[in-house]
Formats: sequence, structure tokens, C-alpha cells
Amino acid sequence: MPKKQPTPAKVARAVQRNTGQKYTAALREAECKNPFRALARELRAAGFSATEHAPALDDHLDAEHEESQRLEPLEKAIQEAEAALHEAPAGTSRAELGALERALRAAEAAHPGYDYDHDNPFESQQIRAYWIFHALRHVGAGHGGPRFAHVTAAALDFLTADSLLAADWVRHRWLAEATQLKLSGPNTQAAAAARKAAAALAHAFRIPFRGDEEWFACARALDQAAGNDHRWATGQYVPTVSRPDGCPATAPGCCSRPSTPMPSSTTPRSRGATAP
Repeated sequence: MPKKQPTPAKVARAVQRNTGQKYTAALREAECKNPFRALARELRAAGFSATEHAPALDDHLDAEHEESQRLEPLEKAIQEAEAALHEAPAGTSRAELGALERALRAAEAAHPGYDYDHDNPFESQQIRAYWIFHALRHVGAGHGGPRFAHVTAAALDFLTADSLLAADWVRHRWLAEATQLKLSGPNTQAAAAARKAAAALAHAFRIPFRGDEEWFACARALDQAAGNDHRWATGQYVPTVSRPDGCPATAPGCCSRPSTPMPSSTTPRSRGATAP
């Protein structure tokens, strides 16, 4: 399947595989659970629109949804070709297997998002991260009410639920340059914590692609950013995503995630991505 898919599409595809539910219905459910829709509405209501760096978040999500629907028949064709090849009965001739493999390659070639060798395969996630930064900056400046803060916290938690994975998404030159902005605001606890989270997020964006040390440093910065969410959401925010590192996210006193461990020499990480 294409590797470059928005998170709701990935969730919907997994639900379809495991339950047989229609893809479009699963996609609608996944998008309803996706906090970025709520964040997009709050940003629009607060007057945020497209910038020189990124489209407005609601426009971006709408375009993603339309693209997912447009590509659905092509993805189905790939699934069917994969099934035909992998489920070929014993005794299938080499010539028949070759024809099935060529059919799969043709289906993959027809899908414009299947080729992973893209200038920036994680641009969609980076646009989300860009708007989370601006939402944090907005809260840190003393603007937006509890609802805005709550939705921003939910989106940040969703983005960084797997901070090691997100660390590969967010490190890109355009994102680092677009978030080199001054953070200022009142000295209230909520605003100060939001500015601290925004600063940690911007720091994560600037960490270069080199090796495991930088990868883990970026993950720790993302953990630091998300670790402030319960405070700047007025103490009423409960994360919507279970964190994979064992943090008791629903506990009232949970203020930070456990530190991301450094890689050991006995567990080297295979780097599949290249530097942006």
C-alpha cells in the first residue's frame, strides 16, 4: 500500500482490513476521532488563515480527504493485485506468477503516492505540526479560551503519541525556518507553559538528521512539549490517545512522559530515511 497516507486514511485502511467495514465509513469515523479537525475549526475562528509557509489547516485537511477519496479505487486495485499474487495456489506456473507480479507493479505505478522516494514524504504531518506550533504560540500569548487550549493539547498529543516516529516526520528545513518566531505573553501559568511547549516543539524541528543521538534528542524534545499539555489546558484536559511509553496519561497528576532512552550499542537503529 502507499506509504504516504494521512493518519485518518491509515486508520481507516486498518479498520477495513480487520473488520471488513467499508473504507469510506471507516474514514469518516477516523476523521471524527482526529483532533486536527477540531483544531482547524478553532484556528479558523481565531482568524488564522493560509501563510506563505503552509495552507490553512482546514483547507489542507479538506484537500487530503478529497485526495483519499480520489485514490481509493487505485488503492483497491493494488490490494486486489497483491491478494492475487500472494494467494496464488501451489503449482502456479512461473509465467503466471510473472504476469501477476507485473499486474501488481502496474497497479502500484498508477498510484501517484505510492513512490516513497519523494522530496518531502512527511509534508502532511509537518503542516499539522506547523499549526500546532502556532496554536501553542497563540495560547502562550494569552489568547484563546479553555476550548482552544484543550483542542491544541489534543492535537499535540495525537501528533506525538509515538515521539520516536514523529521525530522522523518533523525535522525539515522549511518547518525549522517557519517557526523561528518570538514567543511572548503574560506570566500566567497556562501561557507560560504553552510558550515552553512551543519552544520545545520549535527546538525539535531544528534538530538535524544525522544519527541515533539526534533522533532520540528530537523525540525527547517532543516529549517535553507534550508533557506540558495538562497545565496549559486549565487542568481539565484528558489526552485522547494512549501514549505508547507507559505514561499514565489519564492520571490527574501526570505532568510529563518518561524520558526517551538513548539507544544502546547493542540495539542499533536501521535508518530508512534520508536527510531532508
